[in-house]
Amino acid sequence: LYNLGCAEALAGRPDDALEHVRRALELKPEWEDIARKDEDLVTLRELPGWPLSR
Repeated sequence: LYNLGCAEALAGRPDDALEHVRRALELKPEWEDIARKDEDLVTLRELPGWPLSR
């Protein structure tokens, strides 16, 4: 799910990407630090659905 979310983010599909990254992080919360730094997800970080907004 995480890699699918990355691919969707790079393909310009932010809604799908956010959903898959959110689900991936629910299953593997230890990936949160990786997701915060992953350049593939940079376009998602300012969106309202970004799962790591704090």
